[in-house]
Order: sequence, then structure tokens, then C-alpha cells
Amino acid sequence: MPGKYKFSDMINNAVLRSCVSVLRHPGIFCRYQKDYWSYRRKNAALFAPDPSREEKSGKVIFIGIHNSIPSAKEEGIYSRILNMHGCTPVCLVSRGSPLVKYYKLYGVKNYEIFEDLTDRFDLTPFVAEMEMVLAEKPSYRDLIYYLYRGVHIGRHVLSWMSRVLHQGTVTLETKPVMKMFQRFFPEALRNVHAAEALYEKYRPSAVMFNEHGYTPFGEFFDVSHLRKQNTILWTASHRDD
Repeated sequence: MPGKYKFSDMINNAVLRSCVSVLRHPGIFCRYQKDYWSYRRKNAALFAPDPSREEKSGKVIFIGIHNSIPSAKEEGIYSRILNMHGCTPVCLVSRGSPLVKYYKLYGVKNYEIFEDLTDRFDLTPFVAEMEMVLAEKPSYRDLIYYLYRGVHIGRHVLSWMSRVLHQGTVTLETKPVMKMFQRFFPEALRNVHAAEALYEKYRPSAVMFNEHGYTPFGEFFDVSHLRKQNTILWTASHRDD
């Protein structure tokens, strides 16, 4: 950490507070703090406000619930360029996300909290929907092709479980796997309604994604497509510089 930054400044930093809860290892924690201050210092000219901008070309939503700092840096650049052309960037982020501090460097002022958005919808009916699905004793193929309001819920949930469990094909025969499915499936159903509410509120001219194949990203991606919005998928770099 550069000597001119006091420890008290770090404690008051939103990135630090997020890292305390998510990135508990001291080495990783310090690495991200150093990255933030270094990034802020080296790119000060880029972050300078431009008073001549006029916000008149609609909203662009960034689905920033990935919690990837390298991706947030790229999204910050995109948001800056779009803002200079009259667009208003809106970032969907997780509660306590370490990304907000980076977005703010680029002048992003509008945020939606993912958990606040989903908490508007009671989970009970979605649990009931899951129980109806499981009562039919579905095969893996049945679950993969399960659609809800046109969204590929089964594919997104099983893809995420496959990624977490490091399994090519996920079966629900063991209690831990079934418990995981019972958690993610109703939440994915609820995400569909959260996505619809988000897009209805902002009526975006574009929605930016860097992930689209897993829950919860997939639900927001599919709903955007179903609404025939300008849905843009980009790929993050393999380096953070």
C-alpha cells in the first residue's frame, strides 16, 4: 500500500469492507486494495468529470453481479464511452460488491442492488413450482429443457451446479446435490421476475453482459432477449491490466 494512504482511509473504503466479508485471506485482501489505489492513481485523467456531457440517449444496464474486478474495469471504460455519447449507465451489483468503487471512478451514479431486487418477490410460490417439477421425477434431459416464462431455468441451474461440483452431468440422487438444486432452482425462477421488473423500470436501450450461461446471469440474459432488447455479450480479458 502506498505510504500516503492511511489505514483509516482503507477502513472507510467500500472495497475493503467487501473484501473483509468475501476475501478474508490477508494477502488477497491487500492485493485488491493496492490494485484499487494504483488503478485510481494511474488513470486519474480518464476519471476526470466532463461537464459537457448530456444524458439523452437512454439507459444502458450493466449486469455487474459477477464480482470480477478485471471485468468491472472494462465495463467502467464502456460506461464512460457510452456516457460521453449521451447514455446513462446503470449497474446491477450484489450487495456490498467490491466493484462499485471501480464503477464510481468512471462516474457511474445509478445502481440497482441484486438482493433488493429479488427480495421484492416471495420465494414461496417458486418453491411450490419446484416441488411440482420434482414430483414428476424428471430425467436430466427433462430438467435441462425445462422452461419458465420462456427462460431456460433448468439449463442455467444445472450448468451452475456442474461448474461448482466439477461434474459433467449432475444427478440429484445424493442429498447434498439435491439440497443444492432445491436452493438454486426456486431462486432462478424468482430471478426471472426480478429481471422483468428491472427492465420494465429502466426500459434500457442496451443491456451489457460478460456472462450468460449460468444462474443468475442466464435468467437476466434470456429475459432481455425475450423482450427483444439490444442484448450485448462481451468477453473479459485474461489479464487484469
